[in-house]
Amino acid sequence: MMSKKIAFLLFPGFEMLDVYGPISVFSSHKLNAYYKCLTVSQNAGPVPSSRGIQTVTEYDFDSCPPVDLLMVPGGSGARQEVDNSQLMDFMQRMVAPDASKSGSAPPYLLTVCTGAAFAARAGLLDGKKATTNKGAWAWATTQGKPGATAWQKQARWVEDGTVWTSAGVTAGIDMSLAFIAKRNGEEAAKQVATYLEYTGDYRDPSNDTFCHVIDSPVSA
Repeated sequence: MMSKKIAFLLFPGFEMLDVYGPISVFSSHKLNAYYKCLTVSQNAGPVPSSRGIQTVTEYDFDSCPPVDLLMVPGGSGARQEVDNSQLMDFMQRMVAPDASKSGSAPPYLLTVCTGAAFAARAGLLDGKKATTNKGAWAWATTQGKPGATAWQKQARWVEDGTVWTSAGVTAGIDMSLAFIAKRNGEEAAKQVATYLEYTGDYRDPSNDTFCHVIDSPVSA
């Protein structure tokens, strides 16, 4: 069985749990034969997180191979990097259908937290339902064309075709487990959640207890 490649897109100021929560899900030993995780940034090498801790990426935008899934985190750096045209171009290229394969489906796009702002700015949420970090709602939901995205407030994550978006930070774990449940089966998701000793509700996307934060944003 050929493994599915997942690229985690990093940028200066990314939120660590947005990345390492989903990586812990997809790289679980229960799934390591099915998914291969890789990291990419504009320039391969050390990328500082929003907490200052660095992650060394394997690929730059030019050397990154085609993938089956692109995972885009959020973080404090999103407010600067959303204006990075090279990052926008990279995202658009990575999730485009393979022109060499007639009728091929586009790769999946999964965003965590304010990663949805990148997708909106790149036009990848046009005509889609989506959600994002509730504490950054006012900013993130204005990054795309006005009215182009149907933003869902009461949502831990949203699935719309090949595009999945999650609310803030830990919601990326719920979304990843929900993705596993749909693609690999409920038993696989249950085994991964058990291995991680994770008790979050990845079965009900409407179970969002942080919706009130839209009106009272907090910072850490």
